[in-house]
Amino acid sequence: MEEIARGGQGALLRAQHHELGTEAALKLSLDADEDSWQRFQQEAKALARLSHPNLLAVHDYGRAPGGLYMAMPFVSGQDLSSRVREQGVPPVAWTVEVLEAVADTLHYCHQSGIVHRDLKPQNVLIEAESGRPYVVDFGLIKRDRSRLAWSQDQAPETAEGTLLGTPAYMAPEQAAARGEVDARADVYGLGALLFFLLTGEAPFRAAGLYPLLAEVAERPPPDPRELRPEVPAALAELCRVSLAKDPAARPPTARAFAERVRATRPRARWPYGVGAGLLVAAAALLIWSQGPDARARATPAPASAPASTTPLPSPTPSEAVSEAAIQANNRGVALFDAGRIEEAIRAFAEATRLAPAYADAHLNRGLARAKLRDVAGAIEDFDRAMRLRPDWDLPYANRGATLGVLGDHLSASADFERATQLAPDVPRHWLRLGGAKGNLGDHAGAMACFERALELEPDAPWAERYRRKVARIRQLQQR
Repeated sequence: MEEIARGGQGALLRAQHHELGTEAALKLSLDADEDSWQRFQQEAKALARLSHPNLLAVHDYGRAPGGLYMAMPFVSGQDLSSRVREQGVPPVAWTVEVLEAVADTLHYCHQSGIVHRDLKPQNVLIEAESGRPYVVDFGLIKRDRSRLAWSQDQAPETAEGTLLGTPAYMAPEQAAARGEVDARADVYGLGALLFFLLTGEAPFRAAGLYPLLAEVAERPPPDPRELRPEVPAALAELCRVSLAKDPAARPPTARAFAERVRATRPRARWPYGVGAGLLVAAAALLIWSQGPDARARATPAPASAPASTTPLPSPTPSEAVSEAAIQANNRGVALFDAGRIEEAIRAFAEATRLAPAYADAHLNRGLARAKLRDVAGAIEDFDRAMRLRPDWDLPYANRGATLGVLGDHLSASADFERATQLAPDVPRHWLRLGGAKGNLGDHAGAMACFERALELEPDAPWAERYRRKVARIRQLQQR
């Protein structure tokens, strides 16, 4: 067994079943008194009856010398706190996807009579392979006000690996231990999670437990735009109402929160004519097939943008991409071309399992996920490809296209900007950057990008169309 995390009241272990050989996460609680055991049993049995794609099933639980244990599936990934700490604040579109899933999961739990009570970034796990969010730690380890103080020596958050709650994300009625805590406390937690993903900070950050509790109880919720001005107004307003001190002033249910998050998704509009490519029906950006000779090829790109001319280099010895991984990637490409997208995703996943540093396979799986509208999973794969090959333009271009379809043109523009820096001679990147700038109202910037693409490929099939666009922008500027 391998210890993953430890807190004041328990530990989390990575374990293996002796007979089956399967991996599991083993949660241990050091509270072994009768009251703790009764609560532990009750909650374990309740969770064992739940079945939801964003929850971890309870396989077993029991009492052992020194404490209580619970066995659940082991999921390799990062919690939201670790992800933001390592990668920074995520794109707004990714945040929307994740919060939708988390809110819908909590609504399912509430309908089954279970309230989480400890929603915070450390308790939402993003699976590395699928990008799927899991809501974890449903208060199965005993928490009360006196124990809470143990973990709050350092505010605003508990120490890494701690399995205790934190007032920085608790509803006021829960932190003050007044009255019955119901599902609306989780709605508050959703608002705090949203604030964190939009800003990288907890909504309340006073140093010390009691000043922090005072802020939670008395201070009006902050506006995330004070820390990140580009946050959409609708999401800032959702933060405000969800963090209301009065439970009755919050969205009434987690489902209502999810619906308001969904409503912030703008419909994709491309007045500058640059197709987003990823989530538009029958459109594909780039999908790479790598054989033993390491030659790259691309499927046809959308008619609105030129095909990429960026070659895919052969793996270097340090990447250690095996022949089996390359074959799995090529099989995924063939399945993708045949329209068998789910099978393609499994083939790309096999390639990444055989060669975790195989950036090409991560990129391809992201494209396939985007085809199925799994935006959170696609962005997670593009992020992984970026980390593996930070000097590669295609992950930035594809993530930008995904974000652009969702209307997050600011984040898309930043990604396309990076793609043009890494591959300045690729016309496609300039056209997409121009489209993003145009959707942000930067007409001069859009025109400059289109003109750069035309300089690079003046005789391309799309060239005349973009010359007309440039002419129209000039006419608009002269009015």
